[in-house]
Amino acid sequence: MSQKNKMKHAVVYRMIVLLLPFAVLIGAELLLRALKYGTELELVRVIEIAGQKYYRINESFARRYFAGSEISIPEARNDLFRVRKSPNTYRIFCLGGSTTAGFPFVYNGTFPALLRDRLAALFPEREFEVVNWGISALNSYSVLDIIRELVKYQPDVFLIYTGHNEFYGALGVASTQAAGQNRTLVKAYITLGKSRLFHLIRNGISAIRPSAANDDSASASGTLMQQLAEDRLIPLHGEKYNAALNNFEANIREIIRLAKEQQITVLFGTLVSNVSDLEPFESVFADSFFNEAEWQQQFAHGQEAEAAGDFALALSFYRAAARLDSTPANLAFRMGKCYQRLGAMARADSAFARARDLDPLRFRASSEFNQVLRNICAVERVPLVDIEALFRQHSPHSLVGDEWICDHLHPNQKGYWLMAKGFFEGMAENDLIAPKTAWCNQREQTLREAIELAYVTDLELEIANRHVQNLTGRLPFKQKHTVRRRSGDADWEKMLQTVVDAVMAYQLDFDEASLRLAEYLIAKGAYSQAETYYRSIIKIRPMRYAPYIYLGNLFLIQRKYDEAEKAYLESLALSPDLPFAHTRLGLLYMDQKQPYMAQPYFEKAVVLAGNSPEFSYQDLADVHYLLALAYAQTQNYQKAVYEAKEALKMQPGNKKVDALLQKMYYAINAQK
Repeated sequence: MSQKNKMKHAVVYRMIVLLLPFAVLIGAELLLRALKYGTELELVRVIEIAGQKYYRINESFARRYFAGSEISIPEARNDLFRVRKSPNTYRIFCLGGSTTAGFPFVYNGTFPALLRDRLAALFPEREFEVVNWGISALNSYSVLDIIRELVKYQPDVFLIYTGHNEFYGALGVASTQAAGQNRTLVKAYITLGKSRLFHLIRNGISAIRPSAANDDSASASGTLMQQLAEDRLIPLHGEKYNAALNNFEANIREIIRLAKEQQITVLFGTLVSNVSDLEPFESVFADSFFNEAEWQQQFAHGQEAEAAGDFALALSFYRAAARLDSTPANLAFRMGKCYQRLGAMARADSAFARARDLDPLRFRASSEFNQVLRNICAVERVPLVDIEALFRQHSPHSLVGDEWICDHLHPNQKGYWLMAKGFFEGMAENDLIAPKTAWCNQREQTLREAIELAYVTDLELEIANRHVQNLTGRLPFKQKHTVRRRSGDADWEKMLQTVVDAVMAYQLDFDEASLRLAEYLIAKGAYSQAETYYRSIIKIRPMRYAPYIYLGNLFLIQRKYDEAEKAYLESLALSPDLPFAHTRLGLLYMDQKQPYMAQPYFEKAVVLAGNSPEFSYQDLADVHYLLALAYAQTQNYQKAVYEAKEALKMQPGNKKVDALLQKMYYAINAQK
């Protein structure tokens, strides 16, 4: 072999040696994809309903941002949007953490749901897909990553509410799920997190690692807040604080760049939190502080004076403590309370904001995060909805507290309505959907109107109440919060609490619980309340036929024929090959003395009976009888006899069917 050929072979060999590891990795990745491993990492899945294809959010996709078995990985909502977007559809993607997801509410009490209600009421000629991508503990890194994929799904608007989870959320600088403070490395980690091979390796490491449940320092059984907070205390303007703030700013800028490149409008919301009614979670002294005993003495004197109602004296002691060290967050908070009691609201406002910013357990974003949003949006000319200002505007003396917030930062029912109002107004002011002049006539909506449109039931409120109590009944909270007061109906409350117990124990899902409560209300004659439960399910599951049948049945009981017909036809549109809606429409027309109208629906139900295992032998026998009755009433006696015989084959000895059959024999003989 010539020297030239030897050199050529050597080069080829080196290339093979260099490329072989990559080929093995690529091959392993392709094999895992072929085996469907890691499908939970996909953002959406395609499903078909009534002949239409939809994208459904993959509830497990947040696993790409979380690792390990020691935490409860939060799930996404399973919202739907059409694969083929129609020209009449306006598509809004809402992104963020638990507030966007709607905590503590399950479905209809969230701000994306309330926003959709308002838009649909104002623009009935348009179809609105308001898709909720919010997931607990996600921060701006995750929002940026999700947006990278969402741009291909033709959104018209991104509504973004993010910033509270920059420290302890997934990939936060102080989280158990941290990937470091370097933004480039964190983004690389996120990219790797979508690889099936990386996911397999990460899961393998988690499986062999000692369980956090056996570690006294972990809180595997606690709330997600507790599970994620590793490096708990983050001083204001410390290294990790500054890293989180800088990374947040860079992520927001990149989100804006991506949206502009794709010509998609993006609206950010400023962050709001409970400042006046939530004592700081933690307090720390300055590193250089050394006279703690004297500080504690002044602070204790201040607390005694405050408890006695002498707020001016209390302030003098608190100021003396502040001269020694003004860093502890609880000091600023107590001073705020004294100013509030003395009517010095501007000073109270400043003190409460300072208390939040100094709180080193950073479950609430500090003021600087909102300042970053305001500065960037002003420079980039991007719409900003000032949610914080809106809450301040509607709070007594601009002090945001328990009136609008149910814990440290999640809005209550009124608060989510206010958030929806804010984004609604922001869209109007920026001429989205239509020029703002087209919004003006019907833009106002009261809270009562919003609640009526939302169909937030006692069931959803009580589940929310349990969620809040579970969260605030543990550390780091110092007192338990509630979002619902019990009604005066003892029987109803007993039934409701029993059903909610079953939901919380995963013995009933939300739909089943709603149906059970609706049945209870119907038995009591509370038809209007029962209707709310059916409409609640329809809002949540608009592609399911069964709730429409239940609603139609309710209207039929009340002889509301037009409403019943509309509900049954909605069900039929969703389930044209199932017998249920056909049967109910037949019954509706029979009830209205219209047997000719009923016949084709009963006939179709008989043909389709085998398409559903839920349509029982008994159900089919009943339809044969009803069809016989319809034929009898239209004097088609031969067919009536045939259908009655079919019913008797299935129900031998049924006196009602037998009596009809004898009448038909008599009628036939009479005709002869």
